[in-house]
This record gives sequence, structure tokens and C-alpha cells, in this order.
Amino acid sequence: MNLVVNFRPLNLSINANSKVLFIYPHPDDETYANGALIQRLTMNKVSTKCVCLTKGGASTLQYGIVGNNLEEIRQKEFISVMKYLNVSDYEILDLEDNNLTQNTNLAEIIKAQISSYSPTHVITYEPMGIYGHKDHIIVSKAVFDLQKDYKFVLLYSTVSPNYKPDKDSLAMAENPENIKPIKRNLVLYLTPVEIIEKLKALSLYKSQVSIKHNFIHNLVHVVYLAREYYYKKDLV
Repeated sequence: MNLVVNFRPLNLSINANSKVLFIYPHPDDETYANGALIQRLTMNKVSTKCVCLTKGGASTLQYGIVGNNLEEIRQKEFISVMKYLNVSDYEILDLEDNNLTQNTNLAEIIKAQISSYSPTHVITYEPMGIYGHKDHIIVSKAVFDLQKDYKFVLLYSTVSPNYKPDKDSLAMAENPENIKPIKRNLVLYLTPVEIIEKLKALSLYKSQVSIKHNFIHNLVHVVYLAREYYYKKDLV
């Protein structure tokens, strides 16, 4: 039975027997990139797991945070979002944020997640990390390096050709002027209800999302959220 998970111009072959693993460095990555797809999968009872490798303690955004408890707050936010998106299988690890390139165990940690879950599809950021974030890039590479051995379909989350990162994103990037995200070959068009649901899920990340701060940027994000962009890399 094929699911109603239709893409234009291509169709993604996920069915009732598929197992889809989302693996990202930071809480909120999965929702910004894939919130609508995650909801479609859970609504269709497809086996879905979300793994977050850090608690996001190095974020430059700390709306409403008093004290030194950002990691604790972001972990709670992640769990709340998982429940909202009806994801029952999830993990948030405690690797050091903004330092994954120095973690000599990272590849083995990601390998263990893939080995234990045996996914048919793995979803993570595209190779340039969207805007050049070093954590995004190293996780993307680690997943790519495992595709041949574990024989999964790799779905890179990417962006519109018109995407322009904001100043907060650029502050976390390395050599952003050289970054050119991979061009999508799959587009998921969100319904109006899905856009609203995705915004509601994102709003649960209160430490990272604030409508009253940077209003114009958030308004532009609403436009971007109407679609999710992917590059499907089949096993050769």
C-alpha cells in the first residue's frame, strides 16, 4: 500500500512497511526542515524515529531564558514537539553543541542509531548544511558515508533557490559566501492546514522562535514554510 505522500515533480516511494529516520544536530532542525512530512508519516502510521544529537546549548537565540538552563529548556521543547507531531520514537542525545566536528565518536554514534533502527529512509541536512553550519555539515557527511553499507534511501533536506539565511544563521556559519545548497528534486507542497500545524509545532520552541523579534524574517519564514524541499539520493 503506497501512502498519500505525493511530491512534485517526483513521487516518494514510502509505504506502510517503510521505516523513516530523521537525524539532526539540534532541537527544531527537524521541524523547520520536515515538520509537515513528519506529520504525514505519523498520520499514516509509518514507523518514524527522530534523533537529535545535541541539546542545542550553543544557540545564539535565547528568548525568555533567565539563567543558565538553555539545554534543559530546549530538551523539554523537543519532547513537547515530538508529542505534538505524534512521534512516539525519539531520542535527544547530549553531545556538545557547535563542536560535533571535534567529536571522534560521532560517526559511530550515528552508525549505532542506523544499525539499531534499520531504516529504509534517512533524512538529514544537505551536504552544505543549508547555510554552512559545521554541525549540519558533519552530520550530513556521516550519514552519507553510511548509506552504502546500510542500503537506505537518503533524503537531503534542502531549501528554495531563493532562500536567504538571516544574520543569526550567518553568525553560526563557516565561509557562508561559498555555500550553495544542493538543488531539490522533490518538493512537498503543504496544505493550508499543514502550514498552520507546522507553525504551531515551531511555536513550541519558545526559546528559539519569537514573533515579536525580527518580525520581517518570521513573515518571510511563513512563505518558505509553504513547501519542504528535498533531494532524493538513491543507493547506487
